[in-house]
Amino acid sequence: MSGETVAEQRIATALLGLLNVKSFDRISITEITEKAAVSRVSYYRNFSSKEDILLRHSEYVFDGIVDDLKSGKLKSGYDLWERLLSELSDSNLAVNMCKAGLEDEFFRIFESRMETIFTEILGIDINEKMNLVFMEFVIGGLIALINKPMLINRKITSEDVAAFLRVLGEHSFLLGH
Repeated sequence: MSGETVAEQRIATALLGLLNVKSFDRISITEITEKAAVSRVSYYRNFSSKEDILLRHSEYVFDGIVDDLKSGKLKSGYDLWERLLSELSDSNLAVNMCKAGLEDEFFRIFESRMETIFTEILGIDINEKMNLVFMEFVIGGLIALINKPMLINRKITSEDVAAFLRVLGEHSFLLGH
């Protein structure tokens, strides 16, 4: 992930793994550092709180996607959606952010990176009403997808995202297609 150190990545991975089996408020710093195999000093050198871990990791994940789009590593819309699926489902990042009470912050980060993708990479003027509506539709659809009660205790699957993308395709009139 773009900019994330090895220690930061290990700490974030440890916390995300623990969130799959425990509630956010029941996870201690000691559990995180033991699972990540890092010292408390390393933890506090990198993060100020458990919330900070999730917020910064989310930024690294989405910044990595933006960087890969800019560099040409992701060559198509399909590549972008596959990467989003991978990032959101492999670590259950979005669901775990919601479990931690950070859904507003998560979607603020997501929305700002999607705005970058739309404007800088795809060259779409999101100030144009139709494109702004489309971006809000995509974000709203992802919010609805990950906030489904059935997803709170399981990973988002490719079938979940495929269903969302089918709905998105059915409403592609928003893009003028």
